[in-house]
Amino acid sequence: MGRRHAGFLALLLAGCGPATGSSGVATAGIGPGDWRTDEAPAARAMRDAASALERGQFAPTGAEGRAFVVKGGLVTVAADAPAGHCLFFVSTSSRELADLDAFLFEPSGALVDQDRRNDNHPTIRYCPTQGGTVYLVYEAYDGNGLFYWAVFDGPGDSPLGVSDVFRDVTEGPADGGGAEEMQERARSFAEIVTDRGFAVVAQDEPVHLAAGAEDERAVTLAADRCYTFGAYGGAGATDVDLYLTAPDGGEVALDEDAALDAYVQWCPVVAGEFHLRLKMAGDGGDVLVVRLEASAERIGGLDGLWLGTRNLPGPTHLSLEQTGEELARHLETMGYRMDAAATLTGEARQMVIRTHMLDLGADKCHVFGAVGGPEVADLDLFLYDSDGNEVAADEALTATAVVQVCPQENGRFRLDVAMRRGFGPYEVLRGASPAVGAEAARGLDTVAKTRLRTVVDRIHIPELVALGGPQAGELRERGVRRFENELREGECFLFVAVGAQPVVDIDLYVYDPDGEVAVRDDQPDAMPAVQFCASRSGTWATDVKMIEGSGAFTLLQYRTPAAGAGTPATN
Repeated sequence: MGRRHAGFLALLLAGCGPATGSSGVATAGIGPGDWRTDEAPAARAMRDAASALERGQFAPTGAEGRAFVVKGGLVTVAADAPAGHCLFFVSTSSRELADLDAFLFEPSGALVDQDRRNDNHPTIRYCPTQGGTVYLVYEAYDGNGLFYWAVFDGPGDSPLGVSDVFRDVTEGPADGGGAEEMQERARSFAEIVTDRGFAVVAQDEPVHLAAGAEDERAVTLAADRCYTFGAYGGAGATDVDLYLTAPDGGEVALDEDAALDAYVQWCPVVAGEFHLRLKMAGDGGDVLVVRLEASAERIGGLDGLWLGTRNLPGPTHLSLEQTGEELARHLETMGYRMDAAATLTGEARQMVIRTHMLDLGADKCHVFGAVGGPEVADLDLFLYDSDGNEVAADEALTATAVVQVCPQENGRFRLDVAMRRGFGPYEVLRGASPAVGAEAARGLDTVAKTRLRTVVDRIHIPELVALGGPQAGELRERGVRRFENELREGECFLFVAVGAQPVVDIDLYVYDPDGEVAVRDDQPDAMPAVQFCASRSGTWATDVKMIEGSGAFTLLQYRTPAAGAGTPATN
């Protein structure tokens, strides 16, 4: 197999499909990307290749696209291959994607051809005797980056060969080019990670570093966020490295690949002042640094990261009291009222599990947050019901862990604290908030209970005061039922409606005393919820509208402590 290992073909032969990734890398196409007008170096290289092909009477078929892939990742694309024609499958890559390979497969999984040369523009010529769909699999053998791919169709008797396609291609400068090219690479990367939940929050002015020089800057990071830092080499630069150092001085993430751009990712164990260090490992030049952030809950913590090299988190070097106070504040922002008297304590060695038995009520949503002392590096939590079923778990690689549960009935639960790495004391903080609709659950059918459970799982509010009992009714499609309440200015409220089994879509509208819509939830579901504060005292109306389906509904109305308490529903 030469420089490739035989296991790679076994992985490819496992199956092909629409643009997908492997190795835990989401490498689906990021849009068609027009190589005819894009200014990225890889797009210019594709235009040069297209010119060479056009001289040989080959034209684009319209099967084309662009994708971003990291080292070891795969991208699969499908294309039509008509009989009697010759096709060129052409790809061009950014310079930081140093070595890209291509493999061509029939639908049966049979390997037709491959280009495993040590370059970043693999090209395959294919002249089928029988028409059909073929699959092209790209592998990033070395480096990370953006690449374009396109299929060109021409005469079956054409003498044009693969070596002719890139004979006149302009490779471009050996560095990252100007500021515009640097910005384009940063924008392309940001497009890709948006679907993962990341968003650009800061972009510094480019700095110039001499060969071998370094630049270090302090960055304050939060414990409930995940971060990606991208460093993009510009004019003159050839190799940029990036390092992230924790408050205790430990290096937690780095990218030392011999590439023009570098990426590091991290989800902090605790908040604090970190340091980001740039190093110009190659020739001197400009560097642009971009910071992206995402919710740790959405990303999945350290387990959800995929770029750069990360060291396992070490001890926090913060006292148990400090980490406990920080976690308690975080749980309160989630809408839980913490009970300091109910804190669980213990001590464990590495790979030891401690068990705590708990009685939990169905009228509350409960949260448990575990924190370890200075020598604890990884702590996990597992919650089981009375039948031994796991109902919640947190196995993230951090010294804190959080699980939540809203029991459907009162019962005995078991909470396991697992010391994965480290040793010493730990605490499990406890909090609770009223369970939305607990007083109505027994009167709902199975479907309505499930819908109510969905609302409960996303709304936690420390205090709820019911505005009377649950309001029940029935409506036909397009029917409306109005309810009225005397509300006082400045008070805040949560209104929730759930439909029974035949109900497909109901909406919730709240009107102020002038009859103007104050807030609404018109999403296409049968469990609308709104939160609002009364702008004036008077009679406020609430309409439950049956948009699709018919049947029973239940309206729940509560007064809440303040605007924005808990996690608001979509209004």
